[in-house]
Parts: sequence; C-alpha cells; structure tokens
Amino acid sequence: MLKIEFPRPYYLVQEGYIYFSESPQNLAILFNHYKAGNMLARNETWKKISQGQPPELALGLFYNTDRSIPFFLQGNGIISKLLGLYNIGRVDFSFNDNSIMAAYHATAVNSYSSRSLSGFPIMLEDTPDFYLEAEAEGKPADNTAGSEAVFWCEGGRTVKSLDFSSLSVSRMLLNENCRVKASAQPCSGGGVVWIVDDKGTVFLLDRKLRAVRPFPVLTGCKPSARPAAIGKKLLIPAEGGILAIVDDYGNVSELEVPDDCNFKSSPAVAGNTAAVYSKGFEGKIFLIQDGKISNADSPMEVDGIAFGSPCLTEDDGKTVTAMITQAGDFHLFEDGSLRKGFPVSVPGVFHTNVVRADGSYFALSADAELFRIEDDGSFSKVQVPGLSDAKEAWLSSDGEIIYLSGNSNHIYAFTSSLEMMYGFPVAGRGQCVITDVNGDGKKDCVALSMDKKIYAWTIR
Repeated sequence: MLKIEFPRPYYLVQEGYIYFSESPQNLAILFNHYKAGNMLARNETWKKISQGQPPELALGLFYNTDRSIPFFLQGNGIISKLLGLYNIGRVDFSFNDNSIMAAYHATAVNSYSSRSLSGFPIMLEDTPDFYLEAEAEGKPADNTAGSEAVFWCEGGRTVKSLDFSSLSVSRMLLNENCRVKASAQPCSGGGVVWIVDDKGTVFLLDRKLRAVRPFPVLTGCKPSARPAAIGKKLLIPAEGGILAIVDDYGNVSELEVPDDCNFKSSPAVAGNTAAVYSKGFEGKIFLIQDGKISNADSPMEVDGIAFGSPCLTEDDGKTVTAMITQAGDFHLFEDGSLRKGFPVSVPGVFHTNVVRADGSYFALSADAELFRIEDDGSFSKVQVPGLSDAKEAWLSSDGEIIYLSGNSNHIYAFTSSLEMMYGFPVAGRGQCVITDVNGDGKKDCVALSMDKKIYAWTIR
C-alpha cells in the first residue's frame, strides 16, 4: 500500500523486542549498545524528535540519514518521498475505525552545514553510480587549482556534468547503460570526457556533453569493466580477453593479448604506462607501453583471486606494481619481477586493491580496518571509526591523503600516519573528487550521495 519494498533482513530478539537489519554487523553493534545501557530512549536526538508524539501506535519508524539511507526511504511512494525531505524523523502509524492515522515529526539537521560550499548540495534526478570523474584541464602539479567540471552517470543511462563556474548541470540520455571516464588530457575538438555504453559504442564529449566529431564510434567489443584514460586515448577491457584502444580522432584498434585473459577491472595508468589484471586463481598482470603489451611472455603472476585495479607507480625510474588478493596476500613487483620476500600475508579479507600514498601502500579490509603496508612487508592498522562493513569499498589517494568509503553514506580521509583528517567523515559514497571548487586556492571534497545529491565540502 505504501509502495515500500521490504528487504529480507537479519533479525535479533532481545527483551521482548525484535530488531531487523539488512546487515548482521548492525545487529551486533546494537546488541553491544544494549548491553552497555545505551538505549534509544536515552538518545537526545530521539527525545527531540519524539516530543508531542502520541504514545499509542501500531508501527513506528525512526530514522537518521546521517550515515545511511534506510530501506523505507528507497521506494518511490509518496510516504518515502515525504520522509526523504528531512534527514531525521519519526512517523507513527495507528489504526482507528478502519482508518490509518499518521503522526509525523521531522527535522532537517545538517551537522555538515558549516563546511558545505555555497550552492551545495545539488539534487539529482536518479540514483548515481558513485563514480565521480573530474575534468583533467586546469590541474597543476600541486593540485591546488581546481578542475572546471565533474561528470557522473545516473540511472545507468543518463550522463551528467556539473560546471563549477556556474553550477549548471548538463545531461545526456543514452539508449544503453554506460560508463563515464574523464580524459587524462584535453582532446581534439574540446573533448574532456569519454562515454562507453554496454554495446561498445564510444562517445567523446565536451564539458556541456556535446559529442565531438567523428564520435560516436563503434568498437565491436562488449566492455567487461570500466575503461581507463591514458593520454588522449581510451583503453577498454572487453569480453573475450580483448583490450580495445580508441584515440581522440575516432580510430579504433585492438592490442594483441595472450589467450585466456579475463579482464574484470579497469586498467591502472601511471604516465604513459598502463597495467591490466587478468582475473583468476592464477591471475596475471600485463604492462602496456607504446601501444603494446611489453611483458606478454612473462606477465606478473598473482597467486589467488584479487579485486580492483593494479596499483601502478613510477619510482626512481622503476615501474612498481602492487596487488593484494582477497585472502590478503600482498604482492609487490619491481620492473615486472616479484620483490624478494613477497608476497606477504596481511590479516583480513579484501574486496579492493591497495593504493599508494607518501611512500607506503594502504589497504581496506571488509571489516573496515585500514592497513598501512611498507616496502619491506611490515604493516600497521587502524579501525575506521563508525564503519563496520567495507565489503563494498572504494579506496583512492591523491599521493598524500587516503580517501575511502564502505557500506555506508560516509567518506573518510586519513593521513599516511593513519590519522583521520579533521572535518571527516562527510556525507557521500564511492569515488570522490578532491579539487578546488570555488577558486579560493584550497582543496574541497566533491561526492555523490545515497540520498541522490551531490555535495561539496571544504577540507580543513
């Protein structure tokens, strides 16, 4: 009746009450709070929102979207839309004389308001894919000046761009689901962002999402993972172990790839070199240089299943590649050869690969522990505060700061010494963009959120 789709949740029975959650970790946390005496009735936010609410009810819903979006706000019914207008609320339903009575108290409390940039947040039309891409133009080496625009996809088929100078949003609707990737360099005709749909059609668009001639072009390949931008070209992993390359003039070519390759993650890029992982129990990493695979006869071998893209860096003229398996075996290669003493075992389960920052490697486990791994294989770790589940993890780095998110609506930032940055976490999920949005010479964090908004936060 309310057009709410109920999940199949886990549940806990305690002291005459039944608790439901889509996450068993949430129930474990709830149980520990219960044992410690931290009851909901003692919560100040609950007390504030419950003033004047009638004590008689048949169904009561209390929610706070500060960290995540509850399932009953994810529907398209009028009730879900009403509740979604406020980030903290309580609605009580009761039944009387064959009628449904509803009492609703809500408040829009934004604990981030002092750090939100003017003009933000901006409402979205549909659920984003949480991969936010920044235009390459205007990014100097010190990363202080900002990109001119960001790009993302909503609802699978709608590509959007946000121009920071005017905060105007452009949109382009495609016939197929697609992936968005900003160009690594400004391309011919003003092209700044690549689009690849599920049938292998490639678009090169300008900032206002207008196609650059002669695009779109057909590759004849069905993408198997997100593409990567290298120079003025796009590198597309495709089904059947194919690697297709499209340049900014619309020329399409394929790399000669060894048999039995299985590309399920985006290639990594460092300068003019790319690395792509062929997934399997005996996985292989291939290096792409000068338009061909340079180590086809002797690929880097990864013992065990791994997720994500290889971590590729250039260090003192050497190409360094790192990969951690799901089981925590950390591999470190130097110029294609496994470094002595590796792989090393890191305790945990990992659903994304490592990133490099300030001379060390960082990994995020499914239990939301952030590891710092040194070149000699030693490591230290810290539990991400307030985050218990990172099975759906995003991990990135700007070379100095590590940014991450897990199964929540929060983005965290840590220094290389595993200290959380002041002002974090902020609302958002997935791949964020760190850039100067308002031209004040300071970095800002731009992120897509589960509540269908795009946020921009000052970093202090």
